[in-house]
Amino acid sequence: GLTSYLWDFCVGDIESNNINLVSQTLSGVLTGYGYKLVEEDGIFYSFVISRGNNSFFRVTHGSSPNTIESVENLGDLGVLSNPEGLDIQKIDDEWYGVVGSLNSNADIIRIDFPDGLDGTVNGTSLGTFGSPDRKRNVELFEINDDLYLVFSGYNNNRLVVIEYGSSFDNVILAGDIYSHAIPNMNLITGFDIQDLGDIIIHAVSRDNTNVVRLNFVNNLTNTPTLEATYSLGSLSSSIRVELIREGSKYYGVVGSETIGSLMFD
Repeated sequence: GLTSYLWDFCVGDIESNNINLVSQTLSGVLTGYGYKLVEEDGIFYSFVISRGNNSFFRVTHGSSPNTIESVENLGDLGVLSNPEGLDIQKIDDEWYGVVGSLNSNADIIRIDFPDGLDGTVNGTSLGTFGSPDRKRNVELFEINDDLYLVFSGYNNNRLVVIEYGSSFDNVILAGDIYSHAIPNMNLITGFDIQDLGDIIIHAVSRDNTNVVRLNFVNNLTNTPTLEATYSLGSLSSSIRVELIREGSKYYGVVGSETIGSLMFD
């Protein structure tokens, strides 16, 4: 799990070994399994999920993410239990977060920032959405102003899509929940969503070496087409994957519980 983090501030050299890294260690984080760096009004904040002590950390960086002004342990927000996975997005001028969990039959947790990123933080349970799985990664994603909540169903190798539509406050009915079986996965963990003309998801799993590429065309509620399966022999215990654009090329970065991170293109 995460106990420290680092950044590369150099443009155009993702394939180079000559990079500038800034590293910080967060005291009090135990088995970190979620991280998000965001910016509001010129101020950078990092938010970290600490699974080992059910805690949500806010790091205030100031005008540059390579400094730290303060670190706050905001506790379990009254709802966190074995938390894993974190996403934070600004939707209709309001900041929201979502958190998954290592627990079986886990609830998805919603985080609200009613006073902005530096203010009060509230946590509420959204329930299980009928999924008995561990939910080890979670994301919020907008398509044409419609909001979707997506999480990985670890035990059954599924991606579950919740269609919120125009508001995160909408009541979810059974018809708003879509569960997609994902092939060539063994205990699915991380996934990354990109709008590349078509909606593309890359996913990884804990107990095999595969990265799969799925095409949802224009909507996450569509049944995806498996476009590719990449077997990366050096992968082990994958937990996260992210697609990064550098110039005209895309790179994938996979985070692992055992080998750190691995990049592919």
